[in-house]
Amino acid sequence: MNAFNSIQSAYASRHMLFKKFFVSALGSSLLSSGIGIFMAYHGFGVGALVFQAMSGTFFNILILNYTIQWRPKLMFSWTRAKGLLNFGWKILCADFIGTVFNELRQIIIGRFYTPADLAFYNRGKHFAQLIAHNVDSTMSAVLFPAMANHSDSPEHIKSMTRRAISTSSYLLYFCMCTLAIIAEPLIKILLTEKWIESVFYLQMICLAHLFGSISITNIQAFKAIGRSDAVLKLEIIKKPVYLILVLAAIPLGVKAIVVTMPIYSVYALFVNMTPNKKILNYSRLEQLRDLAPATLLSIGMAAVVYPFTFLIANPYILLLTQCLTAAVFYVSISHLFKVESFSYCKNLLLNKFKKPNKKS
Repeated sequence: MNAFNSIQSAYASRHMLFKKFFVSALGSSLLSSGIGIFMAYHGFGVGALVFQAMSGTFFNILILNYTIQWRPKLMFSWTRAKGLLNFGWKILCADFIGTVFNELRQIIIGRFYTPADLAFYNRGKHFAQLIAHNVDSTMSAVLFPAMANHSDSPEHIKSMTRRAISTSSYLLYFCMCTLAIIAEPLIKILLTEKWIESVFYLQMICLAHLFGSISITNIQAFKAIGRSDAVLKLEIIKKPVYLILVLAAIPLGVKAIVVTMPIYSVYALFVNMTPNKKILNYSRLEQLRDLAPATLLSIGMAAVVYPFTFLIANPYILLLTQCLTAAVFYVSISHLFKVESFSYCKNLLLNKFKKPNKKS
């Protein structure tokens, strides 16, 4: 069903109509959740989850098509189609390769280890992806159309890429590092002590996701200037190393397989950084400098907050203490050292709240 919505979604993205996405996502989520709860209550079992997902897609299509008045016409241009196909098949191949390899660890764990190992891995992965997936998908949705509007200006693309890397790393590093730190009390409170094995997997996957958004920013920049060939080449270069790491870890146990995730993530980060020097004149050293403030802040925050794990036994008190301490430390140190990304985010919020006052 999503294929029917693809053109409307592309139109909304191209014209930066993200409020339309919000309305359709909120409306479809509320309606499909109601259907899922109703069916579960009346004994449909797991089928309620299936119909919830399907109805969510259906309502999303209806709402988005209602709010976006543009409609495709029965016209065809081979010239335009040829250009789109030339660009699109490389993106399709790169995404397909990425999707297959992203699921490879799960398949291997399910094949070579116990169902309990797979359950612990999936639960840790789920919590980490709640944050990382939403950040990554939001960045992809916003960055590509924004950069595409300036595809003829490499200088402008470089400036936007630098801004995206510094700001996203500042926010994401705080979220993922905090989640890794509070993993133990969080698992105990939400899933009980029997799921404590998930803590290690959650922490490793959080570390792996630290660099994911940076790689996505680089990839979106390449797409925006029409270099889909660079995107595909990067996937072909990265994945043999991915495969070697995972296969080498199989005899060492499931935890070793998960440890390869942050290792590969660092490798992928440097690979994705490399073409920017030639394409945008944005060197790896410049990118590392843009990452440095968030990296140092996160390390300092972890050093201050994590020791509470050994001092407080009550998981509720521990969770609250670590979250509050992490937030206070991150914000106060950012303010003290005048971190540029902090000032940028603060000014955005202040300007957002000032606008209604000016009108009044």
